[in-house]
Parts: sequence; structure tokens; C-alpha cells
Amino acid sequence: MLSTEPIYRQCKLVQSFPTMRLWGSIEDKLVATISNIWLQLLTNPTQDIDECLRKHLDPLANRLNMLLEN
Repeated sequence: MLSTEPIYRQCKLVQSFPTMRLWGSIEDKLVATISNIWLQLLTNPTQDIDECLRKHLDPLANRLNMLLEN
């Protein structure tokens, strides 16, 4: 059953995610890595996509894990 409450009242009941230390740094690294992935895929469209993703995302995951552990 749909609620008849206005949407703004319903939004007050929803909890947001808690703030996270270093989120800006994480987001910057993700954006740069995704940009590099697109650049490499557009430069060489016949390459193995899985290999390209592993090449970029595995090191990023390692860096982010180290960043979050500290």
C-alpha cells in the first residue's frame, strides 16, 4: 500500500550513510583509475577487458585497503 504522506516527510525517516574519513581521497583515486581504464580501452578496443580491469583495479584495491587500514 502506498503511503499518502508527502515525500519530504518520508525522506526524514531515511537514514543516510555515516560520513567516512578520507572519502574524498578514495573518490579521487576511483575517478582517476576509471578514467585511465576508459582511455586504455578506447585506445586499444581489441584488448582483453578483464585483463585491463585487473591491471588497474587490483593495484587500486591494494592502495585503498592500505589507506583504510591506517
